[in-house]
Amino acid sequence: MTKRPHSRVETGTGTAGAKDTRAALIRAATIQFGEHGFAGTSIRSIAAEAKVNLALISYHFGGKDGLYEACALNIADTLRQVVGTGLTAAAEQGKPIGPDEALAVLENAIRSLVGFIVANSQSRHFVMFVVRELSHPGRNLEIIFSQVFEPVHRAACRLYASAAGGDAEDPSVKLAVFSVVGQVIYFRLAMPIVQRRMGWAETSSGEAGEIEAQIVTNLRDCVHAARRRNGAGMTPTRNGPAS
Repeated sequence: MTKRPHSRVETGTGTAGAKDTRAALIRAATIQFGEHGFAGTSIRSIAAEAKVNLALISYHFGGKDGLYEACALNIADTLRQVVGTGLTAAAEQGKPIGPDEALAVLENAIRSLVGFIVANSQSRHFVMFVVRELSHPGRNLEIIFSQVFEPVHRAACRLYASAAGGDAEDPSVKLAVFSVVGQVIYFRLAMPIVQRRMGWAETSSGEAGEIEAQIVTNLRDCVHAARRRNGAGMTPTRNGPAS
């Protein structure tokens, strides 16, 4: 019987080789789809980027559509791990959360997001993939929205309302959260312009730290202004005194 090429990675999803091959294809496809879009990307270019046999795309994903969906699921899972877990856990805990504690959770989430989106050069491909999906909405946008954007945004809105006062479903709260997250995305998309204007040769941990500090400051300013408007956070809570 003729031995199939790459038999170690083709003959079972439980082997380390199969997992490595799937991961390599998803990484390569995320890059290709992000840079060229779905229509502009061929499975041949993805296989070449991943340095694997072309047939393995059909073997693992059933084809180009399945691989595209796998990329969206991977992005959703990664973002959920980076920023969603802490937010949702804090927002859904049974006990009341004080204004300062809620603000601290939001600040930590922003730090995690900046660390991944801005400081991690590999995240550029994630952002490009999502931006293309936003520009040309398809079924995979629903994956990203339902698994990450909606639940994480809802959790962030509940925490923002706890920190600043108001209703988590109020339009002003929703927009405030969008505006803070949007700053992080902007710094990733506009990084070449930011680097030139700031005189940075690159965006290392130091530069990313400056961006992080500024966005956290903007978040605090936004929350404190809302507290003054809403009369929130000015008296002690069950979790301690608020500023």
